[in-house]
Amino acid sequence: MKRPLILIFTTMVCLPTMANAAGNRGSLYTNVGATLVSNDSNQETAYFIQAGYNYQMTKLLSADVSYKRVETFNSSVSANSDDFVQTYDAYGLGVRVDQQVGLLGIYGKAGGSYISSETTVWDTVAGAKKTETDDSFKPYASAGVSLMSPMGLVLDAGVTYQLLPNDEHATSFNAGARFAF
Repeated sequence: MKRPLILIFTTMVCLPTMANAAGNRGSLYTNVGATLVSNDSNQETAYFIQAGYNYQMTKLLSADVSYKRVETFNSSVSANSDDFVQTYDAYGLGVRVDQQVGLLGIYGKAGGSYISSETTVWDTVAGAKKTETDDSFKPYASAGVSLMSPMGLVLDAGVTYQLLPNDEHATSFNAGARFAF
């Protein structure tokens, strides 16, 4: 767990320095949204918060570093149910491609996330809750639209598909803002 955190922290510290030296722009962003987490044949709705940093390498290409916290709305499982409870932290590193057309823009993003996940289900054999934890590195992909506004503020909305540990996956819908500097 410490290795990915050190890598992400080092990247976040170094990118602003490189951006300043090269005269390129960086942007901080935050997103909130809803996520549909799929666990085998079951699905649960979750909410998330995300914060990140983009370092613009060229006019179209940016490096992206982010942290995302996801929790299902269900906070507990009941006896003999198919429901599950899941929380995960995703530390992402990826590449973002932007295309601006006036005030509107479209973007695509892909990369990998170090995910620390905890899932609780009802174990019918044991007659009790069963909690599994897993840490792994999984890919993600995103697409979205953005709207430029005055003073460096950019509003955006998008969708993200993230593979999760234990053959699970999540589809997230987000809205957020970026502040470019």
